[in-house]
Amino acid sequence: MRDLVETGPSRQNLRHLWAFCEVVRQRSVNRVAGAINLSQPAISQAIASLEVDFGAVLFHRDPTGMHPTRMGEILAARLRRGFAALAAAQAFCETGGTGSGSTDPSLVFRTSQLDVVVALSGHASIPACARALGISEKSVARNVRNLELRLDRALMIKDFGAARLTRAGEAIARAGKILSREIELAREEMAAEHGIARGRLVIGGLPLSRSYILPRAMLAIANRFPDVEIQLVEASYDVLVSGVRDGEIDILVGALRDRPPFAEVRQKLLFEERLCVVARSDHPLLDRPGAAMADTMAYPWIAPRTGSPARRVFDTLMARAGGAPRVLLEVASHIAVRSILLESDCLALISRHQIRYEEMQGQLAVVLVDPDMGPRRVGVTVRADWDPTPLQTAFMAELETAAAASLPPELDTV
Repeated sequence: MRDLVETGPSRQNLRHLWAFCEVVRQRSVNRVAGAINLSQPAISQAIASLEVDFGAVLFHRDPTGMHPTRMGEILAARLRRGFAALAAAQAFCETGGTGSGSTDPSLVFRTSQLDVVVALSGHASIPACARALGISEKSVARNVRNLELRLDRALMIKDFGAARLTRAGEAIARAGKILSREIELAREEMAAEHGIARGRLVIGGLPLSRSYILPRAMLAIANRFPDVEIQLVEASYDVLVSGVRDGEIDILVGALRDRPPFAEVRQKLLFEERLCVVARSDHPLLDRPGAAMADTMAYPWIAPRTGSPARRVFDTLMARAGGAPRVLLEVASHIAVRSILLESDCLALISRHQIRYEEMQGQLAVVLVDPDMGPRRVGVTVRADWDPTPLQTAFMAELETAAAASLPPELDTV
C-alpha cells in the first residue's frame, strides 16, 4: 500500500467538495448557497479552486444555470461515491449500522480529521502517525478528540503507548480511504478523456493467479500504458479481500469463495478448473499409469493453506482415500512448494496453471486427476459498487484474455 501521507482524503475542503456536488445537482450556485449555508462567493471560489486543482473546466456557465462539463460529471460521480462511504461510516458510528447518516457528511467530517484516522489505521502509535503525516502528536490527538466529540463515539483506544482504532474508527478510516481513492480515480478518468493513460492500478494476487495469469495481464497493461503505475499486493485472502473492501486494492484475482466475507465486495467468475496431484517429473508414481488416490498415501504431501478452498478439497480427498499421508507439510508459497517438489518425493494438490512453466520445462508433472474432484472457481473480487475506470476495464479485458489463453488441456486423460 502507499505511504499514508498520500492516501488521506484530498487536500480540498470537504465543504467545498460537497458544494460542488450540489451545484452539479441543482445547476445553480444561488440555490446551493441558501441550502447549505455557504455564501455565493465562497462557492464560486471553491469551484474555481477545484478547476485549478484538477486542471479542467467543470461547468458551462450560461443564463440558464451551471451545467457540468464531462469533466465535472466525472468528478461529481466519484465524489458522490466517496461521500456515500462517509455517510455510511457516520451511520455506523451513530446507530451501529442502521440509517443513512447525515445527508451532508461534510458537516461532520474535516479533511484533517480523516487524514489522522486513516493514518492511525496503519500505525500502531500516535508518534508514528504524527511522523507519517508530518504533524505534532498534539495535533493527532486533537483531531481525533474533536471528531469523537462530534460523533459522541470513541474512535481510538490508547494502551501503554500503543494506539488502535475502535470499530467506529475503522469504519471512518475505511471511508476516508475510499474517498481518497475515488478522487484519485477521478483524476485518472479525466486524463483518459484527453487520451492520456496514467494513474495507479493496485492488484491483489492469490497464489493461483500469480504464477501465470496475473503476470501476463499486468505485462500487457504495462506495455500498452507505460505511464501507469501497476502494484501487485501479495498476502493471505483475508488481508487482500479487506483491502478490496477498504478501497486500497482495486481488483483481487484468484480462487473465489463460496460466499465473500463482506457485503461490500462481489465476485466475478473467470473460469473453472480442476486441481491435480503434482510431483517432480521422475517421481515413482508416474511409472504407474493406474495410480489412485490411495496410492499417494505412501508419499509425503504438501497441503494448501488451512481455510483455503484448495485445503477443503484436499481434506475431502484425504478422507475419501481412507487415511492420511505419513508426512504432511503446510506451505503457501508457490516458490517453496516448487522447491520441495523438485527435491523430494512429495506430492501436492495444485492448479495446472501454477505449474505451467515447470511442466513445459519438464520439471514437474501431473500424477493424476481425481474425476470426482469438483471444479474450482477462479475469478476476481471487487467492491460491490465498483465503477471501473478505462484503465481498470482494460486490465479486466487483458485478464480475461490471459485466462482464456492459459486454460490447460483436458486433464481427464492424464
